[in-house]
Amino acid sequence: MEDLVMFPDKSRKDESLILYKLIVLYMLDTIEISLSNSQISDFMLSNDIASYFAVQQSINEMLENKLIIEEKVLHSTLFSITEEGENTLTYYKNIIPDDIIEAANIYINDNKLKIRQQLSVVATYEPTIDKKAFNVECTIKEKDKDIFRLMIQAPDTQIADRICDNWKKNHDHLYSHIMMELLKSSSENK
Repeated sequence: MEDLVMFPDKSRKDESLILYKLIVLYMLDTIEISLSNSQISDFMLSNDIASYFAVQQSINEMLENKLIIEEKVLHSTLFSITEEGENTLTYYKNIIPDDIIEAANIYINDNKLKIRQQLSVVATYEPTIDKKAFNVECTIKEKDKDIFRLMIQAPDTQIADRICDNWKKNHDHLYSHIMMELLKSSSENK
């Protein structure tokens, strides 16, 4: 395998940065879902692995080298590992110390359900074509597919924000209620 983009100048002076990149690649590969900048930073900072600025530099360099890709969702940017990132991780994974792999695995196991739920309940809005109102979209996703989507029009950003916040906080109750109403038989509705 040719030298991968992990070592573009073949210099060892940035070994820490290389390690940070590998840790992020490991997390993205292991969790098998996209992670936000704050989730990645939270792990790195709470385990005293890297500074915030080092994490940001690592993420930016991995984006430039196409080891990860980003997707904008609502007010977050989510990162996923690419095939090139997977190849790089396979080649250099043994550089990551065992205690860091163990800490990453614990973090992933402890937070995977919470992270999945954060990513599966989405509420966004954008102005209508005439810019007189806002289209609010409330969604529940499962494995990157929409299983429920509700479109509502709000007269202003304050109401649109309130709808989005309430959807995120109460989506399970609202979804259940809507489904129960939709599934009532016609004789129950009379």
